[in-house]
Order: sequence, then structure tokens, then C-alpha cells
Amino acid sequence: MAKLMEVAAGVLALATMDATVAVAVAASPSFTAEAVQLSPGRGSESGRVYISEQGMRFEFQRQGHPVVQIIQPRQGLMRILMLQEKTYMEFRGAAMPDALAEKPTTPCPSEREVHCERTGNDTLNGAPVELWRITSLIQGKGQPDPGPIQVWWDPRNKVVVRQQIPDGSNVTTSLSGHVSYQGRDVEQWVTTYTSANGKSQSATRLHDPELNVDVREEMPTGAVRELRNITLTKMDPAWFVVPADFRKVEANGAKPPGSAPSSSDANPQGRR
Repeated sequence: MAKLMEVAAGVLALATMDATVAVAVAASPSFTAEAVQLSPGRGSESGRVYISEQGMRFEFQRQGHPVVQIIQPRQGLMRILMLQEKTYMEFRGAAMPDALAEKPTTPCPSEREVHCERTGNDTLNGAPVELWRITSLIQGKGQPDPGPIQVWWDPRNKVVVRQQIPDGSNVTTSLSGHVSYQGRDVEQWVTTYTSANGKSQSATRLHDPELNVDVREEMPTGAVRELRNITLTKMDPAWFVVPADFRKVEANGAKPPGSAPSSSDANPQGRR
């Protein structure tokens, strides 16, 4: 059991690799793909993802163990299956029906620990935008209130195009054009992070508007996450079923990603 929990802990650390994929897709075409994460100095990790409006199934190896992660946002449910041991762990949280909406209609995070309000309208780079203020309702003990995050929201593309952070830093996101990725027409978005002292670094992501998911992300660190060999297919209900002969085990206090919100959750990170 100790080895099982060690593997499970690693799974939870890795789960963020594709959790965003599960909540990004909506009533878009179901598809499968190879999910690959490349990290400088750490090599690569990969697995197979199955995506539909019901959620995501992610199959991969962890410490030599075959593992399956199933996320169903509408049920607020995540399961981790250990195939060799024929066991699984189950994590339940708040249902997130809005997470499966085709695109968000506001920049407001889904967490209840933030206050989000629209404050006006503006124009940015020649395009009309909405102004929003996002304030964390969770403050650390003895820590000063960092203040609200100012957000410029593009209602046409449904994306945050600028964020002004209370410490003087800012984040801007812009559509640089369309490119071809594995034979698919995708949007190329560039996000630039500028610190209070004026130093900047950029990240690039390719967004597939048909699938409503980012198919490639390149971070300032050189890390890359991407979906390869994308294949449109009909959803199979078996993707989200735990085999009848699997035994449920307790998670022993382990928590899935995102289960412990902090003040940083108020940052919408330019999501689409």
C-alpha cells in the first residue's frame, strides 16, 4: 500500500499536465491525442488522452505503473485507477458545469473565494474591451491585503488580454495570427509577463478553435506541453467507467489539484 500511495502522490503532481484540457473542452468534437510534456533537464512525459464533453481520460505510466486518471467536471469527480493493483481512488469536489461551457463569458474564476465585478468599458489596441476587478477573499495571517487585480476582457474572443497586478507587474495576451499545427488551422496567442522592474518574458500557445483547447504551449522556461496525433472520434462511454473488479481505496488525505485554493487563484491567467 505504501508503494501505491507513493505512485498516487506522483499522479496528483502530474495531473495538472492535462487537467486544464478536461475543463477547456465543451460540446466540441470528441477526440483522442498523445499528450506530451517536455521539460529542460528533466526529459519528457507522455500519455494518451480521450476528450469529450463528458470530461477527460488520461492514460500514462508513473514509476513503471500503468495509471488512468478520469476527470468529470460536471460531477465534480476525479478518479485515479492503478491498473496492476486493480484499485482506484476517488476525489469529489464541487460540480463545475460552467467549466464545460464552450467558452467563458466573463474572466471570473469559478472559485467562491474571489469577488469579481465589471467596472466599465475601454479600448485596447483598437478593440473594445470590458474592465473587471478581481479581489481575493482569502488573506494569509499577518499578510497585508495585496489589492485587486485589474482585468481587460476581450468579449469577442472571450480571453483576458491584459492584467494589472497590484505589485506593479502586468500580463498581456494578444492574437499574433493563424498557423498550421499538424494539419489543423489554429490561433497563435502570445502572453507577455512584465515584472514591476520592467523585465519581460513571453509564452506562446496554439489554440484550436474547433476543439476549443490549447494544443501546444511553450513556456518562458523552455518547457513545452502539446497534443500530438489528434484524431476526432466518437465518445466511448467506457472511457469514464471503473471496471467492476476494481477495489476502491482511501486517499489518506491526498488532495487533487486545485482542491486548496489560495490568494493566487484570483488570477485568471488569460484563460480562454
